[in-house]
Amino acid sequence: MGDFASPTLTSDDFRLLADNLPTLAWMADAQGYLFWYNRRWHEYCGTTPEQMEGWGWQSVHDPAVLPDVLARWRASIASGSPFEMIFPLRGADGVFRPFLTRAQPVRDQAGQVTRWFGTNTEISSQVTAEQRLRESEAQLRELVDTLDLATVLVRDLDGTIRFWSRGCERLYGWTAEEAVGREARDLLRTEYPLPLAAVEAILLRDGEWRGDLRQAHRDGTRLVVAASKALRRDERGGPATVMESLADVTALRQTQAELERLNTELEVRVEARTAELMAAEAHLRQAQKMEAVGQLTGGLAHAAR
Repeated sequence: MGDFASPTLTSDDFRLLADNLPTLAWMADAQGYLFWYNRRWHEYCGTTPEQMEGWGWQSVHDPAVLPDVLARWRASIASGSPFEMIFPLRGADGVFRPFLTRAQPVRDQAGQVTRWFGTNTEISSQVTAEQRLRESEAQLRELVDTLDLATVLVRDLDGTIRFWSRGCERLYGWTAEEAVGREARDLLRTEYPLPLAAVEAILLRDGEWRGDLRQAHRDGTRLVVAASKALRRDERGGPATVMESLADVTALRQTQAELERLNTELEVRVEARTAELMAAEAHLRQAQKMEAVGQLTGGLAHAAR
């Protein structure tokens, strides 16, 4: 095989390459005077080389941000340190869009800066994504704060507590630090209206279960808690965790039980009173019959005389 000779790149080759870069590019002398821009710059900004030469680039900057840009650019020129900053540039359509701008110094053999090479990369999509991420994080924090006020716990399938809200702290007396990592059934001494295996089977089958639980406060006080359990699945659809929303209904259930007792007593009294009235009515009818018979007998005896 023969020797391979690398082709020599001309200034036109470099200019063609620079003009087709996906970013805006430019060059400046050691004092920061811009003397060249690639084609992408002028296409985006809608400008001419004459308009941009030197310090003309300021016309496409946001006036509110420009003083900071100038201060940082002049500081880099003075120190010879690389420049990096995010700021908006106005497009030919009049819209300002965010760009990540970097400028690197080019030095001679003595280490002196001879020129600067800079690029501006539009980051609108990244900025939008970051804004959406911040909004999502804020919404998540609000949701967690809301859940923290409610009486909510999250546990693994084996019952290990993973999240314990302030509402749970108020209801049961255990702090989150004390509850997280503990087994919920043991910590709360839970009694179920059905066998536990049946409750878990319904939860796995239907994805939810609702019912009253008998549990204990930290001080031993027994509670009646209305529980709503929801199964959460992983990305493969398998069961992962259980979220439980809880409400103290001890007083309500006691009131309902007392009402049922009073209703039962009232029904017994009504039945007894009804029986008494029926007996009195029967006795009255019997007395009336006897009175009628007496009157009839007396009338017959009188007629016989």
